[in-house]
Amino acid sequence: MDHKMQNFMRQNQQRAPRQFERKVNPTDALIAEMFLEKSLIDFKIAKIKKEIDVSLAERNKEEFHRLVKELESLT
Repeated sequence: MDHKMQNFMRQNQQRAPRQFERKVNPTDALIAEMFLEKSLIDFKIAKIKKEIDVSLAERNKEEFHRLVKELESLT
């Protein structure tokens, strides 16, 4: 590695931590957490609905009932 590249990397390593030193507003953190949780639940619900469709197509009553209970627990 040449001298210029070493200097560049050294300077940027020293700056990088300071660039990302931002205080997180507690309200913003709570909103982000709520958004993430809602997104995960929506994803799980969509996945279970697809699995319910498959269980109906395969006429698998046990799997259907299990999935419906799981879906009910999320809604």
